[in-house]
Amino acid sequence: MNARAAIGMLILAPGLIGCTPDGPREFYRAALQAKSEHVDSLSRVVDEKSAGENLKTADKMLNNRLKEGKEGLEKARLDESFGKLRRENFDIKKIDADFRARMIDGLRAYVTYCKNIGYTNVRLRREMQRLRMLANLEMLAKAKAQMASNQPVSVSMAADCPKLSDLLRGLEPTPGNDFRFMPVGIARKDLDKLQSDIDPADLDLAVSFNPQNLNVQMAGVDPPPLPRYPEWAIETDNRAKLGLTGLVR
Repeated sequence: MNARAAIGMLILAPGLIGCTPDGPREFYRAALQAKSEHVDSLSRVVDEKSAGENLKTADKMLNNRLKEGKEGLEKARLDESFGKLRRENFDIKKIDADFRARMIDGLRAYVTYCKNIGYTNVRLRREMQRLRMLANLEMLAKAKAQMASNQPVSVSMAADCPKLSDLLRGLEPTPGNDFRFMPVGIARKDLDKLQSDIDPADLDLAVSFNPQNLNVQMAGVDPPPLPRYPEWAIETDNRAKLGLTGLVR
């Protein structure tokens, strides 16, 4: 190859690399980044107004990004090939070599996603607790005003902080939205037939882990505790017997 041809190849190479279609690794990386950035956005929610702004912008952006990733994963998944692993007479030699490589690559990407999404879920759980505290304070402020006016106490999230209520409801786990790479029902013994050389502990994780589990415990991760409710809120809660602060006296 002469010098001019070599330079031409160098110029073309970045373009050729850029044309490589996205696969599970890219989709999972994008989903993890989208969820992490959304948790960051929740830290800016401090009242009803900012909750409404989050719903209009960050929440909508998250849903669009996750939808794109989920659609990409749906096209990349090989459910039929994974289903063959469940057969008693399965023969690894009869599975397409390219499909097998893609199954293994997707499994590795999913395991990496599971290992990392747990940290995001810990942060999300803490933000949800903080948002519920904000909603409780909104209701307690209304209850305090009602008692000061000798009115019956009547408060609810839907009526008194609808934006916070909608935001919290949208953060709850949604069935079927766990970004699982392999179909439900595939067992560890089935994955062993793939002869993937993936660490056994990682295969166990792929089978058992729920990416939407917000109560997962992550070693070394201890989010800061929420602040104590102010005294006026605790006093109002006790007088109205609402049970919002968890500090009944």
